Formats: sequence, C-alpha cells, structure tokens
Amino acid sequence: MPDRDAASTTPTRRRPSRRAALISAAVDEFGATTSLEAVTAAQIAARTGMGLSAFYYHFASIDALLEAVVEALFNGISTRSKPRPDEVDLATWASASMQRQLDWISDRPGEARLLVAISGGSPGGPAVLSAVHGRLTTLSIEVGRDLVALDPRNDELTSEILARSFISLVTEVASLAFDGIAPDRSELRSAAMLLAHRLVTPVAA
Repeated sequence: MPDRDAASTTPTRRRPSRRAALISAAVDEFGATTSLEAVTAAQIAARTGMGLSAFYYHFASIDALLEAVVEALFNGISTRSKPRPDEVDLATWASASMQRQLDWISDRPGEARLLVAISGGSPGGPAVLSAVHGRLTTLSIEVGRDLVALDPRNDELTSEILARSFISLVTEVASLAFDGIAPDRSELRSAAMLLAHRLVTPVAA
C-alpha cells in the first residue's frame, strides 16, 4: 500500500497544460488588439476559462507572462528557421526558411504583430525587453550553428551575424506587412525572398 502521509507531503507540480493555455491565450489576446497596454490578466484568464487565482498561480504579473510569450514567439522563429534535410546550402535555406516565415505572417497575423510590438519594446517593461534581447542572442547562436553546418567555410561569428540579420529581416517584413506601407502582399513577399537570398549570397559565394 502506498504511504498516504508521504504522498500528502509531496509538493504539487504546476500543470504545464494550464501554463501553456495561458501563454496561448495571451498571444491571442495581445494579437487581437491594437491597444496592447490595455490587456489585463483578467482578460487573458477569461480566454482560458480560468480565474485570476489560476493566472497568478503561474505568473506573478503580466510582464512575467510576456516573458514566456517572448520565449514562445522566438521558439516559433527557431522552428521555422531550422534547415530541412533538402536545404543543403545557404541559398536554398534562405529561400525556404523565409517562405516559412512569410507563411506564418500570413497565417498568424496576430502573432506576427505581437512579435513586432514586443521587439519594439511595447508592451512590457525592462524585463520584457531584456527577455527579447536575451532570446534574440540565443536564437542567433542556435541558427548560426546550423548555418555553419550548411557552409563550414563560415566561422561561428559570421554565421551568428548572418542569423541575426535574417531574424531582423523577418521582424521588419512583419512590420511592413501591417503598417500600410506595403499594401501589396505579393510584392512584399517577392522583396523579402530576394533580400533573404541576397543576405546569404556574398557568404555563400
């Protein structure tokens, strides 16, 4: 028989599913509004059917939740930037990876807008901005290592700079897609693909 007293003293672990649900709800809530600073913990909790107590059980504040949202958004960029087996050189990777990023911007506009807002320092305070810079650095290193594997002629620093430039290009394209400067999405897509290719061409040559 299990020891009931021992079981009762075992700390209860946080349920990842509820935490993940709050992060997903936050992405949807922030992505659905143009007034990012007005989003409240109550609104995010309501999207999940949870109460405020559940929100604050997992996150101490909106900024703490935003730090987790930053991680989720950059994890998405990381996944879409990962070279596929048939992407055997930098040029092929740049075109295919940018295509995946563009599809995401088109399919998940709320997420893309949120990435632009957070990268620009809104919403959230210094902790959120620090999380953005920290995750950007980590992501640049991760993608840079993949690019070294695609073209060993490039050292890690060169590839990291290339990766950071590519990530910045993705954010800038997302910004242009929603600020009215580039209303023709097909033209923007073509320009983004061309720039991604040009970005790696001098390195790959």
